[in-house]
Amino acid sequence: MKGPIVIDNTKFWYSDGILFIEIINADPTNRLSELSLEKYVLAIEDLCDGKITPFCIDMRNAVGTYSIEAAKLFANGNRLNNIRIAEAFISSKIGIKLSIRSFKRIYDAHIPYEIFDTKEQALAHCRSFVPNIPTKTSLN
Repeated sequence: MKGPIVIDNTKFWYSDGILFIEIINADPTNRLSELSLEKYVLAIEDLCDGKITPFCIDMRNAVGTYSIEAAKLFANGNRLNNIRIAEAFISSKIGIKLSIRSFKRIYDAHIPYEIFDTKEQALAHCRSFVPNIPTKTSLN
């Protein structure tokens, strides 16, 4: 395992070929800015070390929104597009699922993604993009 790196309300770590992102934010007025996202990108680049990687993004404890600039940077920034092969989002909340689907449709239609209710489902999806990884990868 490499990491964790904690920035604001977000924890990043890399394990067995998968980048894990856990967002814990209870403030519905919180808005992810382009500056914060730049810090996230630096952490992701450091953890992935240039390896093509599926992202497992745990949003079960997330509320809030993002700026349009941050959404565009996350979706279309070459730095992330050279690393990210697929995304598995974890959330059972209908509002979060709708937000993810809207974001993907508007800003990021080219990276394959799925939304799952459980971490086990999300991990199985991520593992399908990484050959020969152990089955004991966890979200901690």
